[in-house]
Amino acid sequence: MLELESAILEHQGVRDKAFLRFQKRVRAFPDQVVRYDRRPGTAPLWATDAGQIADESVPPCESCGSARAFEFQVMPQLLYVLGVDRGASARDLETQTLDWATLAVYTCQRGCHPSPNSSMRTEFVHWQSMPHSHSTRG
Repeated sequence: MLELESAILEHQGVRDKAFLRFQKRVRAFPDQVVRYDRRPGTAPLWATDAGQIADESVPPCESCGSARAFEFQVMPQLLYVLGVDRGASARDLETQTLDWATLAVYTCQRGCHPSPNSSMRTEFVHWQSMPHSHSTRG
């Protein structure tokens, strides 16, 4: 089935391999809203070739200066689960919608502890948007 979809999309001028992988995985696990994988060298399941971030571009930990690594991602299915945009007008969808292709969260590789004055630590979230050519909205 994926080969047929790939051929159709390629005929339509879409050659986004990440998008095809993303569709295949989401189809297999449609209720998945968070993907967690802290193993060294792992990466998010990118929703599209556009808007990905290279590991070198992820800023270092603000607490200790160590590199950050991918830890988990929030999938766009969460928007449906939360009822985002349900009952919104067409104009609202064009101007005020909350949307993402994936939210990739990167955390300190050392797992450093927050400062003694705080119980919180700032991590890094990369927001990948979905190009309009892949959007399912009309």
